[in-house]
Amino acid sequence: MRGDLQGQTIMSKTAIVCLVIAFLLAVGIWQWHRYASGRTLTSDADLIKIFHEHRSTLERLHRMAVEDNLDGLIGHQFVDDKNLTQQRINEYRNLMRRGHVEVFVAYWTPPWARVSFWVDWQSSAIGGRLKGIAYYPEQPLTTVLPSLEESCLPAVGPDAESCSVVRQIEGNWWLVREEDR
Repeated sequence: MRGDLQGQTIMSKTAIVCLVIAFLLAVGIWQWHRYASGRTLTSDADLIKIFHEHRSTLERLHRMAVEDNLDGLIGHQFVDDKNLTQQRINEYRNLMRRGHVEVFVAYWTPPWARVSFWVDWQSSAIGGRLKGIAYYPEQPLTTVLPSLEESCLPAVGPDAESCSVVRQIEGNWWLVREEDR
């Protein structure tokens, strides 16, 4: 009788371990599919909502970048522009948090001149993708799409190693998505 009870306990533990492994495998496959299809990024509708709710914050960040002639990135843990004071960096970061901005980027060199407010910044050893809001002083010289919900790599060609696509919000304000293989 005792042997049967031990056998049942071992079987129960094995069944639980198998169920846990199957569950983790299913979640992993689901996450991989979401990542591979590009569906893990903030939706266009949510980005447009962020834009409308935090437009004044984004406009203030843009004005600051112009005032400072900022060139490069500011994140919550890093800054490219070493000429900024700590007080100014803190001001940028406080506004970034208020506007749901993970990384703030300013480039002034044509044809890529723009200020980007990256809401999603996902990267790995094999590539990355970003999605956010951008202010372009002139018409962007990149592919314009009606939706940025799906991966942009198919839109620019099967051999493309990277892509950058936009969708207009209004005026000089655009949604932007970039990806690297």
